[in-house]
Amino acid sequence: MLGCSPRFVIFRHVLPHLAAPILGQATLRFGHLLISVGALSYLGLGVQPPQSDWGSMLAAAQPFADRAPLGILAPGLVIFTVALCVTLLGQRAAHMAAGPLLLPTAADT
Repeated sequence: MLGCSPRFVIFRHVLPHLAAPILGQATLRFGHLLISVGALSYLGLGVQPPQSDWGSMLAAAQPFADRAPLGILAPGLVIFTVALCVTLLGQRAAHMAAGPLLLPTAADT
């Protein structure tokens, strides 16, 4: 590393190793954020009625749950599915960004 500029060291050695953890953490936080926004909107603390949100759709369908359970089931499944897919895609992208040298092998476990 002697004779290399700090910029070279950062871009060549530090940033490639930070891409995978940052990507994984960002997608995991996005899933948590999606569920939190839906929960707050369900409680009435989210967007106001002219705008639509999955949590407010759940709250609006609650009085009709006995006659039309799909009204609650559909937004709930969409929230769950989107959060799960974003988290799984983010984990996969983080593993791909990590490259073969940073992934644990069978001998490491």
